[in-house]
Amino acid sequence: MIRYPAYQLWTRLFAAAFALLALQAGGLAQPKAVASLEQQQITIGDQVSYRLTVTYDEESEIDSVGLQQLRQVPGVEVLSAPPAEQGQRGQFRTLDYDILITSFDTGRYELPAIPVYYQRLAESHQATSNVVSLTVTAPPLAAADSTGILPIKDIVSEPASFRDFWPYLAIVGGGLLLLALLLYWLRGRKKGPAAAAPERELALPAYLEQELQRLAGAQAWSQGNGHAFQVELNQLLRFYLDARYDLHTREKTSSEILRSLQGEDFPESLLPRLQELLQKVDLVKFAKAAPGDAFHREALQQVREVVQKTKDERQLLRFYPDGRVTVHRELPQGQSEEEGAPEERTVRDRFTTGSKNEDSTL
Repeated sequence: MIRYPAYQLWTRLFAAAFALLALQAGGLAQPKAVASLEQQQITIGDQVSYRLTVTYDEESEIDSVGLQQLRQVPGVEVLSAPPAEQGQRGQFRTLDYDILITSFDTGRYELPAIPVYYQRLAESHQATSNVVSLTVTAPPLAAADSTGILPIKDIVSEPASFRDFWPYLAIVGGGLLLLALLLYWLRGRKKGPAAAAPERELALPAYLEQELQRLAGAQAWSQGNGHAFQVELNQLLRFYLDARYDLHTREKTSSEILRSLQGEDFPESLLPRLQELLQKVDLVKFAKAAPGDAFHREALQQVREVVQKTKDERQLLRFYPDGRVTVHRELPQGQSEEEGAPEERTVRDRFTTGSKNEDSTL
């Protein structure tokens, strides 16, 4: 047996006590994880709160907490796992987890220890929580009545969420979208394609004068085409009356044209002159008469006289690429189309001179 001097014995005892205190101090400084249940026993389908509190000091840094261990327990379902709430308890920091779980099978379930991974003094460590037990029982059976049928349990209502209304919102939204597309399509059909711009615009009297000069310069009667000349001259006259007075002369005979003009602002003094002109043309067209050159020149001058005495310089013709010819009155000076757009009406298809087809109504 070895004997030590007294001072050496006291020195060794003092060192051992110091080491023990150091180990205890180091153990207290390590992070701790404590798990608990709101209640140890529940009925099938009930929800219970699983709480995990991690406590650590300033020299420790938490890397991660292995909460996924709870999802691996057969028979236990995790309903919600929100982020941890950070706190301070004296000189220690805390992480509090409040996890909602449930079970639909009876039995006793061991909720495993949750690992906590942390860094301390540049070294990696792991701490674990305690194991807790959860007992799940079946609901008690109610007493049967005289028929042997158990009473129906009350329906457990769950709080409504956005998922409950999503199918209805999708149906309503889809219906509104289809309705908007249908209205857009119908508006597009009503508007139709954009109207083409006219090729040119010319005053009605100026257009008639151009055509009369062309007929006078051609002198078709001198080439034996007196009949074709009278037909074309009659077409031009009827076109003028249509544009000037909106008579629709294609549907009227010569006598009907004269009666229609009596209700218009056509000069009464010109009615006999116009009647004589229309009769001459009918004579050439239907009686196949062959009058002399003077007859054709006089007819040309009579049409010019009718235009000169009834013209309205504010009446304008518009010639469109599709063959339409429209007439409208020019706006007074200083007035824009936004203030009052002029009424534009179609006279007929473009008047074509020199046509080989003769229309008996013309």
